[in-house]
Amino acid sequence: MVDRSFLDRAQKGMRAWWALMEEHGTRRNLPMTPQVPAWSLNEAMAPDAIACGDSGTVTTWAARQIKIRRGQSFSFVKFAEARGARGVRIDDPATCAEQLDQALGWDGPVIVECGVDQHEPPMPAKVKKEQAQKLLEALRAGTPNHNRIALQMVKDVLDEAGFAAAPVRAVPGRIGQAASGIIGRLRDRAQNEHPE
Repeated sequence: MVDRSFLDRAQKGMRAWWALMEEHGTRRNLPMTPQVPAWSLNEAMAPDAIACGDSGTVTTWAARQIKIRRGQSFSFVKFAEARGARGVRIDDPATCAEQLDQALGWDGPVIVECGVDQHEPPMPAKVKKEQAQKLLEALRAGTPNHNRIALQMVKDVLDEAGFAAAPVRAVPGRIGQAASGIIGRLRDRAQNEHPE
């Protein structure tokens, strides 16, 4: 008999991870978080789609939120080939999926620009001590909205702490969930006190 316990745990963990990514990708807060357009691409992209983007935080959100299916890929070369593209700007998470579906239904190449919350920080897959130190230095040096950014990062870490693939795994599930709720309320309060 084959021991499938590791596979079963991994599959259960992935189902829970994707449920969390869906929760993050279907938020309705304004400004729209970057997870929303990335998540919405899951349904909007054709089975053989080739997506293009820059190498900044877009790559992080794509890696975390988009379930790449067989036949799909990301290509920076294709972006250069896309002359004469059509474009659409998406700012509202309530209409994001619909607008993406419409844009991707057009014939020919299309450029989608999404206005997202610039204070939603992506976390790398594994956080190194030096990275954390540099981030702390930048926040202390006067990064605008540093409290809001820090609170969002803590909330995301707590939300994801129970997953094996999470950047930080230091907080037990129930404690992390409770603390995440508190941090979320503090973050919202910080945003309401200092809206941009």
